[in-house]
Amino acid sequence: MSRNQKTTNLQTPQMSSDKPITPLLHLCPEITITIAGKLQSLGDIARLCRAHSGLRGVLAPYLYRRDIRDHHGSALFWAAAHGNVKAARKSLRYGAATFLEGAQPGGHETALMMAADAKSPEMVRLLLDHGAPAESRPVLDPCFQNVRSALQRAVNHGDLASAKMLIDAGARLSGVQTPRDPDPSCLRWALKRGHKAVAMLLIEKGAYLNVVTDAGKSMLHVAVSMESVAVATCLLKRGLDANKTGGSSSEDSLLMVAAKTGSKDMVELLLQYGANLQFRTRRATPLSRAIESGNAALIKHLVAEYTAYDTGTVPDDPLSWDEDHLFQWFANRRMRCDMAHTKIQNLLSLAAENGSTAIVSLLIARGASLGRHNCSGMTPLMMAARGARPKVISLLLEGGAQLETNDQVGRTALCLAVTSKGATEDVHESIQLLLKAGANPDIVPYRGNPLLSQVAYGTRLDIAKMLLAAGATVDLCNDQGRTSLSLAAQRGNVKVVRFLRRHGANPKSVCDEGKTPRDWALHRGKKILKVLK
Repeated sequence: MSRNQKTTNLQTPQMSSDKPITPLLHLCPEITITIAGKLQSLGDIARLCRAHSGLRGVLAPYLYRRDIRDHHGSALFWAAAHGNVKAARKSLRYGAATFLEGAQPGGHETALMMAADAKSPEMVRLLLDHGAPAESRPVLDPCFQNVRSALQRAVNHGDLASAKMLIDAGARLSGVQTPRDPDPSCLRWALKRGHKAVAMLLIEKGAYLNVVTDAGKSMLHVAVSMESVAVATCLLKRGLDANKTGGSSSEDSLLMVAAKTGSKDMVELLLQYGANLQFRTRRATPLSRAIESGNAALIKHLVAEYTAYDTGTVPDDPLSWDEDHLFQWFANRRMRCDMAHTKIQNLLSLAAENGSTAIVSLLIARGASLGRHNCSGMTPLMMAARGARPKVISLLLEGGAQLETNDQVGRTALCLAVTSKGATEDVHESIQLLLKAGANPDIVPYRGNPLLSQVAYGTRLDIAKMLLAAGATVDLCNDQGRTSLSLAAQRGNVKVVRFLRRHGANPKSVCDEGKTPRDWALHRGKKILKVLK
């Protein structure tokens, strides 16, 4: 039966020949409510309400009152959890406010906590206006001890409006300690979630600042890592130490953390509040961290600060220095940014990878070591090859850089040039320069494949032609006895297989597993098998 049919039956019921039937809508409200009261469930009453708008107007108040009487205001908790302000207002109008101090029936959360979780500032405002306490927690229930307060929930969601209302209503900024959250600081939660505006509010409202993260980092350390100058400024104004670290001798200072992020504004702020420019660990300095970030403006600013520290004067307009002057300053002071066990490249490697030919020339002229390895075992030539910097490669080769030096996994400069993701023309020119200088095209990195196999994987046949023209062995094997043809056959790459066969690859070569290229290609279709005949 359709809804329209149901409505018609309610309005114009069938009349028997002997006994008239009164339409339900013609009954007085008291009788209608009495009939509803005889129904067994609220669901039945709700369905009766939906049958006709006239019934809804009569029975809705009864539904809310019965919910309050029999179910302790469950409608209010449902409305709070779903952010339904209209339903919450109705429930409160009929007396649900008496349940605002307690938890939902059968649960452990107050309506205010649910509203905060729903990220509904309007609902939070409504409940607070009707007397909901900001710190209502039924302490007698031990299960409830794992439930966070309404303010902690608002902070966790970054709900600035709700957090402000709860704080103004008296919510505790420290949060509530639970077994699952022994360090419940709301400020810690705000910074952990990256909610900068909420963190600013908590600081302004007087939150306890000397709390730390699980890793022992201070709130100022977190703010610096987030590159939030505004939050860091608030914390510094309230007395947090710009030089405090976690206590480990190898841990970066706050200034070093800021320098590593490349935030010039944060570095300037920390220096303004007395950060120690001369602090250094066994691994790095603030300047080396700035070099790692690659922010030229920040590097120049720190150079100016170091100069002022050493001489008591600041050079004229240091931020206008060009790269040559900047790196000449480094060279003159013999600054080493490649200290042992660091991730920092030395100056020549950094300049080589960035393609700064003028700086490379300057450093070579100053006597920089062309064979010095960084922490990854790479020389400046390798860095230039990886970045596909042909002009720098040419300078380094003219300066006497060694071609066959290996990094930690056995790669040479040619290996890095072949696998470079630089511009195609630059990659080709870099490879040609290295091959012309005598680089070995048959190099096999540790536990790797020959260069010819690596380019064949990606169908970079233009590079494969260069290697073969330079004398690369077409049937050179990897550490498993497999040739480039075998690897290409396994992948089903007909174009590469045809290219290698045309250049003399042996289709009958046998790998350590006793398989030929044809065996590896059996499941790749007839086309590739035909090429391998």
